Amino acid sequence: MQSRMDAQQKQLDDTQNALSQTRTDLEGTIGSTRDELNGSIAKTHDELVALEQRGERNYFEFDLSKAKTFQRTGPISVSLRKADAKHKSYDLALLVDDNQIEKKKVDLYEPIWLRDSAEPQPIEVVANKIDKDHIHGYVSAPKYTQAQLNPASSTAPAQTNPAQGELDS
Repeated sequence: MQSRMDAQQKQLDDTQNALSQTRTDLEGTIGSTRDELNGSIAKTHDELVALEQRGERNYFEFDLSKAKTFQRTGPISVSLRKADAKHKSYDLALLVDDNQIEKKKVDLYEPIWLRDSAEPQPIEVVANKIDKDHIHGYVSAPKYTQAQLNPASSTAPAQTNPAQGELDS
């Protein structure tokens, strides 16, 4: 009976150790992902320039004042509807693919992710400065469209065939 209890206690200890190791690994993974994501949000113009130098995405800065009209910024149009400097939040209207989207109570540095049908990755909108009825921020868009990433298209073979025909004659 004692040997059974010792064996069960050993199994229990092994399971607890494995669980503890898994928890540590998971916390490390979450921490590194959080650092990676936080590193991709520019809080100043200099940080935005550093992100742009990575060459992964296109960045378009904007200064918006409260208005009903839209301002074209990169691949989308944006309009500031309300800015709350005290609570560091704002309301924004976005025009993407002829669809108007309202985003309310967005916090400072909080990214807004938008999917565009032509883009392989989402578009990101971030405000890094909020004043009374004014915000400053940027739009981050993928550098290449889906068509540019997939070079095999129906026009490519048509262009090579006439050239081959000219070489044969």
